Amino acid sequence: IHPSRPFASFEHGKTVAKALRGLRIDAKDGTLTGNIEFDRFGHRKNYDVAVIDLVSNTKATFNSKEVLAWRQGAGFFNDRTVAQHTRKTVENRNKNVVRVVTVWLQYVKTFVENLAEVQ
Repeated sequence: IHPSRPFASFEHGKTVAKALRGLRIDAKDGTLTGNIEFDRFGHRKNYDVAVIDLVSNTKATFNSKEVLAWRQGAGFFNDRTVAQHTRKTVENRNKNVVRVVTVWLQYVKTFVENLAEVQ
């Protein structure tokens, strides 16, 4: 914690946490990661994780190979399909800029407003 920026809790944190309990959305709702589901304690449940091995070489930025998957209740297991992808060459890498932007605060604000209307 930075001395000039003391920790402060999010003012709507308890409301958001309460609303997440029991929530379930999936690809039909527009998720990018598949099933998103929380139990009554607010812990995520019923989800899978793909473990990807990234291998760098001189001809490409990276080659990826999906090697394992993890499923809640089952643990790690060999994935049935192995995919290999080649990305753009290294000489073009310096010209590309990737920005990942998440509009989480707007989502939370809208979520809290909708929750207030329901209550």
